[in-house]
Amino acid sequence: MKRYGALGLLLASLAGLAAIMFGTSPEQAPPYVSILIFLLLYGAVSALLYFVLRLVRFLGVFHWSSHRMWRYAFMGAVVPVIVLLLQSIGQLTPRDIVLLIIFFGAIVLYLRRSRARTTQQKD
Repeated sequence: MKRYGALGLLLASLAGLAAIMFGTSPEQAPPYVSILIFLLLYGAVSALLYFVLRLVRFLGVFHWSSHRMWRYAFMGAVVPVIVLLLQSIGQLTPRDIVLLIIFFGAIVLYLRRSRARTTQQKD
């Protein structure tokens, strides 16, 4: 993304959430507004995770590229949004949280492994 892509994503997501929260009532909102709320939350959490990863990179913990940080931010943002989604429909149980963490861990390991194979094939 461009230099200010994360800031733009965060500000646009928060502005959209504020407009929905102050401009609609939950009883009269159409169903697509509920979906839009979770999409905007996903954008805001992704941008926040990207900022955290940039801070950690600035501190010298790792040397990831911007593209890789965006990939991990997008993957990491899925977990809290799905937890909020399940909680909002009354379907969140401890079993679901454990399964979600296992699923997320499997995705991260798979993507790291596929990235390593792709890098080896190029050499």
